[in-house]
Amino acid sequence: MYGKQLRDKISKLWVDVLTVAKSLSVPTITATTGAIPTLTVDTSLTVGATDIVPKPYGATLVVGAEVPNTITVAGQFTDANGDDLTSIGAAVWYLASDATGLTPSGTAPDGGTAAGTDGALIEWTANLSGVVVSEADGDFDIALTESGAATWYLVIVLPDGTLSVSAAITF
Repeated sequence: MYGKQLRDKISKLWVDVLTVAKSLSVPTITATTGAIPTLTVDTSLTVGATDIVPKPYGATLVVGAEVPNTITVAGQFTDANGDDLTSIGAAVWYLASDATGLTPSGTAPDGGTAAGTDGALIEWTANLSGVVVSEADGDFDIALTESGAATWYLVIVLPDGTLSVSAAITF
């Protein structure tokens, strides 16, 4: 395994370990004077579906065509297996001026940003950053409106800290 694949496997394993660990009983050690201590472990561990908290592990971003001064980026959160998330998910978003997502943009689209037909957008910095919340099936979209010539990249910061960066959004 290389880079991202290994990180994804470790991240999923860590979540699985934490999920199971929160359900474990603390073993008890009982001892009497002069006796060998005994260790008692609860072996009735059960993990139900409600113990596993789904979260976005990935985000697929597709930049749409410009329709008079508006470009919509459609997004789909994915789970640890790479499947579409089947619940509401949320992640931080921001606009960047470079393809790596390392340079947050200092200039917002002149017509703003808004949630499209899927999900909700909570802005922290007007039209430059905030939180995107998906619908119950994990999809969302963000519409950018610009009257001039400009390029941005939509960056989604996933809960594990990795970045999902869109293709260029060019007006």
